[in-house]
Amino acid sequence: MIIISDATVLVNFALVDKFYSLKQLFKHIVVPVSVYNEVYGDGNHLPGSKEIFEAKREGWVEVVRYTNNVFYNRQGIRHLDAGEREAVTIAYEKGNGFLLTDDGDAIRACKMFLHLKNITYLSTIDVCKIMNDKKIIRMNYIEMSLKLRQLNSKYKFRYQGRTL
Repeated sequence: MIIISDATVLVNFALVDKFYSLKQLFKHIVVPVSVYNEVYGDGNHLPGSKEIFEAKREGWVEVVRYTNNVFYNRQGIRHLDAGEREAVTIAYEKGNGFLLTDDGDAIRACKMFLHLKNITYLSTIDVCKIMNDKKIIRMNYIEMSLKLRQLNSKYKFRYQGRTL
């Protein structure tokens, strides 16, 4: 089973200092080139930049290019930002797994196109609930949601989690 992530989930877990918990839960995460560039940038772009660089170096985060230009340019996903669009395309190419995203449009695309490829989405809050249930982290989704709302206003990175 493959795990593909866009930037929001990675940045959110970095913001609450739980980035490495993603490795405990998923073992291996695929990120599109544009997501890696968005988060890492020059090494000081977003919260999580150092973490994603180290995770790539350690091999549990793999940076992948999409290959299906037809799907990438398909109506219904063309309006997505580059990271989400590439993540949805890679999920379509790979099939059988999860797309980590908080982006509403990417979630709609997942429901519209990716269910046929046995891909479902998980939001930051979904991942937090799973980690809390498995005792990987000791933070419930309400605590995480409140902390993210506070931190994201500081970093100007929009939290797009589901309404609680």
